[in-house]
Amino acid sequence: MELYCSQHQIDPKDFPKVVFRQALYPHTRPFVTLIAVFQRYHFAADHAFIDSISRIKRYQNFRSCAEELARHPLNRGFLRHGLRLRLSSNRLRTIIKTVMPKKDEMDL
Repeated sequence: MELYCSQHQIDPKDFPKVVFRQALYPHTRPFVTLIAVFQRYHFAADHAFIDSISRIKRYQNFRSCAEELARHPLNRGFLRHGLRLRLSSNRLRTIIKTVMPKKDEMDL
């Protein structure tokens, strides 16, 4: 999280909001507010996922966070899986991959 915030010049408290917006499937963005009004906890699993990845120090730990998302009790339903009105774990993986140090860089 610190690396991302530093590279993108954002306040760390804005990290979840900024990353959430970037990681959403593009077709989901116009519906976020509407969905949040009618299904208050629709994005709870996504926010928990972002919270988990904000604490990792190595890219290799991303997989365990993704597995937590898959098991999250609110990560269900037609809107999330049928219509993909959620964040994209691949988009989030790309965001994290660009700022996380590579394994060999960590050993230096």
